[in-house]
This record gives sequence, structure tokens and C-alpha cells, in this order.
Amino acid sequence: MKQLNYVLSFLMVIFISASILMLSSTLVLRLSATYVYHFNDSQAVLDIPYSVTGSEMADGISKYLTSFSDESFQVYEDNGKYQDPLFNKTEQAVMKKYRNILNIELGLGMVMMGLFIAIYVHLLNRGSTLALRNRGRLSVGILTVFIIARVILVTIKAFRAWLYSSMIGIGLEKDSLMIQVLGDPMYKTYALFATVVAVVLTGIFAYVNASLTKQERIFY
Repeated sequence: MKQLNYVLSFLMVIFISASILMLSSTLVLRLSATYVYHFNDSQAVLDIPYSVTGSEMADGISKYLTSFSDESFQVYEDNGKYQDPLFNKTEQAVMKKYRNILNIELGLGMVMMGLFIAIYVHLLNRGSTLALRNRGRLSVGILTVFIIARVILVTIKAFRAWLYSSMIGIGLEKDSLMIQVLGDPMYKTYALFATVVAVVLTGIFAYVNASLTKQERIFY
């Protein structure tokens, strides 16, 4: 049993690290606030030849990414009595793959978090507070390294191109509206928001773990 708990304690480190990285990523890419910040910072929406605000574009993107309906992605420009669609079928296909990837990431992140909680509760009930305290510190260290590594990787254009090619792989025209709206420097906003969320989640984990595994003192 001790050997099993020893193995489980290290699996717990993997699960909490992976879940925080995945959840911080998928959550910020679904938030309307992420895209509003990006559009305000880059002025990307002001440079497109359509009468649509950054908030409207951000809401359209966020609503689609958080929806489980079969409707295709679209944002409309008000034109009197009519609403003109802004994105073509190729761009809609890109967004569909994008949403599918985020859904998979969310699912995996939640599974990892569930496994972490199950193992943590098991070890806590077995009185393995010292192991939990040590593995918690290890998890924070690993998460710090991976959070920094993620920021570095997304700033590398070749890595971003490879990631898009391998995960989405749908070619877009150079003058595509989607490239204008969600292309560079969107990665800067993602790196900022994902890092903040990951740090907050890591801090919450570290605090809860420290509280639950706190050593009882005889002398104060």
C-alpha cells in the first residue's frame, strides 16, 4: 500500500500540473474579456472595413466558443434592415476546429482535475500529509517552469505556425478577416491572460494544500 501511495503521489503532481495548464488555456480563450482586451490593445477591429465594434466581435467569438450548438460561427454587420455576415465558410471551418480543440482541452483538463482530487482525498484520508505537502511544493515548482515555458513558446512565430498547421491545418488567404482579427498580436493577450489565470489557480492550490497539510504544533 505504501508503494501504491508513493506512485499515486507523483501521479497527483502530473494531474494537477496538466489540469491547471489546460484549464487556464481553454478558459481564457473562451472569455469575451480576452478578446475585448486584444481588440482594444491591437485596434484590429478598427482596421477592418466593417462597422462592428470590438465588443460585438468579442461577444460573437466568445458565444460561439462557449456554445455546444451545431450553428456555424458568424458575426454580423448591421446594414439597415439587414445583417451582413462577415466570415466565409473557410473561416467558419477554422473556428469549428478551434472550438473542438478547446472542448477537448476542457474535457481533458476536467478529467485530470478529477483524478487529482480523487488521489488527493485518498492520500489525505490515509494521513499522508507530509507526502502531500512535499508533492504540493514540487507541483508549484513544475507549474512555474511550464508556465514560463508556455509564454516563451507562444512568442516564437515558428512554433505558433507549427501549432496551427498541426492542430487546425486549414489554409487562409493572406487578406482573410480572421487573420486580421485573430492573428498577431493575439498571442500576447493569450500569454498574459493564461499566465494570470494559471498563477491564480496555482496560488489557490498552494494555499489549500498548505492549509490541509499544516503540521500540528505542540509549542507556539
